[in-house]
Amino acid sequence: MGVTTWGKALCLAIGVWFSSGTIAANAFVKAADNEKEGGAASVCAQQALASLAEPFGTALATLPVDVPQGEVKAVVYRHRGQERRLHVYTPPEYSEAGSARYPVLYLLHGAGQDDASWSSPNPVWGGSVAAILDGLLAKGAVERMIVVMPDTGHCASSAPVRPGEEDTCTQLFTEAIIPYIETNYHVIGDRDHRAMAGLSQGGFVVFNTGLTRLDLFSHLFVFGAGWFPSSLPAFEVNFQSVLNNPDTNKQLNVPLYMAAAEDDIMLPNVRSTVELLRRYGIKTRLEIGAGGHDMNTFRHYLYQALPLMFRNAQGCASS
Repeated sequence: MGVTTWGKALCLAIGVWFSSGTIAANAFVKAADNEKEGGAASVCAQQALASLAEPFGTALATLPVDVPQGEVKAVVYRHRGQERRLHVYTPPEYSEAGSARYPVLYLLHGAGQDDASWSSPNPVWGGSVAAILDGLLAKGAVERMIVVMPDTGHCASSAPVRPGEEDTCTQLFTEAIIPYIETNYHVIGDRDHRAMAGLSQGGFVVFNTGLTRLDLFSHLFVFGAGWFPSSLPAFEVNFQSVLNNPDTNKQLNVPLYMAAAEDDIMLPNVRSTVELLRRYGIKTRLEIGAGGHDMNTFRHYLYQALPLMFRNAQGCASS
């Protein structure tokens, strides 16, 4: 997405979001109830609820249009001798010559998409991430951050891994993506300043890479993804070291965020995954609003999740 197309992208995004249904104040009432149900510690619950004070449609409609614009660039890196591409968003004031350092969100696409999908302003399949972040930054609603959007289509899997037995996507992050970003960008290179979010297929990467490597990531967000009934038992068995670890909630700086719309085909899987996590006492946040399994809805959840990031470093263990 070019930095000169922000206004057009926002208009397209607003049109798509407003046509996506009645995601408004009632969704935020559900959010409050889910915080109580999930039993999140007060520091997590208070910050999460405070960031969602405005109904979604109202907040988006009041985003200023004439604002400083961040930049999205496509870059090529190498992993095991192969060239791979990712897109990187940097905030408006970012300077290669500057000294300021920023937290990083690793934002993952769904099946059939690629590293350009989240940054595209296309009203059907694009994520308009720069437009969303620029507008929220102008309102002071989010922390300044760098967003890294890699192509994970070749390594994503809907089968649960075993923590400690890194799959191809985890190896891609640990061997190539994270080292490349932390070598070439001004980032804060610790777990408290790394988040991972993914839609659909990308949500499984969040589980298999993010949840297995809480030594690297402290914020996890899953949009429209949950384990299939055939995979849920394997997830419970394979992830025992995470599910039964008393330090897991301490390592989650926000409750594990999971979202699916009322007409999302993945909603039953999301619900059953959340039920399993809560049975083990893992702090979770379940969001259910209007919409389906589409970018209209995923843009909404990104907009809703961004203000939760990088505001708490105390963990979500019960106080």
